[in-house]
Amino acid sequence: MQAASVASPVDSPVRSAPADQPSVLQNVTLLAIAALVGVTPLVWVILYPPGS
Repeated sequence: MQAASVASPVDSPVRSAPADQPSVLQNVTLLAIAALVGVTPLVWVILYPPGS
């Protein structure tokens, strides 16, 4: 991870022009993870109610 961050200033001017596509993909991925994390406890409570 450290090596990538050192190399990133070199890539970033090249990558900044078509940055729309990866950022959209990143947002969708973050939303999917957030939805999964949000829904998982709900599913767990439905399958295994606290009273049982």
